[in-house]
Amino acid sequence: MHGQHRDKRVRPIVKERPAVDQAPTRIHVFGPFQVLTADGRDATPKGRKAKALLALVLLSKDMIRSRMWLQDKLWSSSAPAQGAASLRQELSGLGRHLSAFGLSFLRVTRETVAIDAGLIEADFLESSGLPHRAELLEGLDVNDHEFEEWLTLERQHRWGFGDDEQASSVVARPSISAVPRGVRPTVILEPFKVIAGDARLDAFAQALHEEMLSLLSSMIGMIELRDATRQNAPTRGHVISGSVRNDGLLRISAQLTEPEQQLCLWSERYRFAPQEPFTVIDRIATKLVEALQLNLRDGEWVNIWAARHTTIEAWEAFHKGRVCESETTREGLAKALDHYRDALERDPGYLPALVATGFCHLDRIRMGWVPDLEKALDDVRATCAKVIRTDPEDFYGTALRAFLLNVQGETAAACELMRAVVEENAVSPELLGYYAALLGYDGRWEDEAAVNRKALTMTPYPPVWIETNLALALMFLGEKAAWIHANNVLRSEPTNVRAHVVLTVLAVQSNNQTLAHRYGEQVKQLQPGFKPEAWAYRPCFRDKAHYRFVVDALKQAGL
Repeated sequence: MHGQHRDKRVRPIVKERPAVDQAPTRIHVFGPFQVLTADGRDATPKGRKAKALLALVLLSKDMIRSRMWLQDKLWSSSAPAQGAASLRQELSGLGRHLSAFGLSFLRVTRETVAIDAGLIEADFLESSGLPHRAELLEGLDVNDHEFEEWLTLERQHRWGFGDDEQASSVVARPSISAVPRGVRPTVILEPFKVIAGDARLDAFAQALHEEMLSLLSSMIGMIELRDATRQNAPTRGHVISGSVRNDGLLRISAQLTEPEQQLCLWSERYRFAPQEPFTVIDRIATKLVEALQLNLRDGEWVNIWAARHTTIEAWEAFHKGRVCESETTREGLAKALDHYRDALERDPGYLPALVATGFCHLDRIRMGWVPDLEKALDDVRATCAKVIRTDPEDFYGTALRAFLLNVQGETAAACELMRAVVEENAVSPELLGYYAALLGYDGRWEDEAAVNRKALTMTPYPPVWIETNLALALMFLGEKAAWIHANNVLRSEPTNVRAHVVLTVLAVQSNNQTLAHRYGEQVKQLQPGFKPEAWAYRPCFRDKAHYRFVVDALKQAGL
């Protein structure tokens, strides 16, 4: 699937219909179903089947359903001819109802029913403002088991990914099911229990707790950290707990659990001579944090960089850099570089920090955030040379070389180099995300979307940039699912400029100039001085028309 380049042409930005320059209709699917006109009138259909019909179309991947599929969900017990007649009657009445309010977002053909995304605003497409714990389509009951089954699954997996969204065979099937996007894991650190202890063992348990808090604090931004010793009320989340005992040997047990589902995600035991307890605190604490990252966020990638031993100070500086780098902002990358330099000053041979430094320089180039392009490229080349001298087989060093080829305009070669990496190591969401990004630069948007989807299912809380890139790929493909994914990103990272760029382009594609200008203003607020040409680095794109496609759309939005 990925071995051959397929010519994908970008769809035109402006469709053959007049641009809409009016406030869109608002539709709420969380809580009771509701349709509100631009001037605030309640245009919600009275009939349950009409509400369900709109909801079924609205919550589809591209806001389009076949009439046969709708008929099966709402009239499953009727004969085919009777069901088709019932659907025609419902659509006719719904059309008259919406027309009475001047609403024209429903598109009905002989084969399909669709909703024009450019004429509506929906709560599930927004990055904030959803009612707390509101139920999807609350109270909507149409007395059809097919609809009820669909609604149950939709409520369980409303931000997940369907089984029909398959990636390349180069990627292994995930072992972790999709989970709600746009949230950070809450991690609760409980005090380690002392079993048959003495004053020295009590002091060890307290020291281990404090060291864990310190190291976990370096991940704030990726996790919500809670200290159980300071909690006044129960808190839901993942729990780190354990015990210490001394029965001739110092024994430490530790667990990472998810109490609500009664899952033990990780557990380990350690044994040490009684005379060395305080020399092993750093080692145990780092192993606990690595277990957290392995099971919740980074997947098997943790095992790659965790094998690189270093000092606790360099380790902590590296992780602070990763948190800053994940912000994908100009300031975040600058801070990340400072932390990586700190790590390398403490341990000049620490390869993960060296590779991360190279990626920061590359990201600044690709985002147009470097005043001296040639110097930045020289920095990346120098970093690549150091990585090769240190370990020419390192997976992430190879990924760095692939992206250097990409920014130098050798995108096809970059894809082949990265393909070899993921064929050998397809268990890292980050490595798959890197491969997907290069596929996108090569113009293979369907392939990029497929690999990104697979990467997102590999850990419960994957890096946000992967879903950002998925939204971008779907935008180029013209799929309305891009709206959902871009807003998922903004739920956990409201300042993500790239997600706002995607929403701006989507609004322009939908001919909704009011919405496009609104998103465009948000881009300018988040990044003063933003220029459409700086949305990405032009030489990265094998087909420069793809780069130009976004530039033109951003200009139409007033940027």
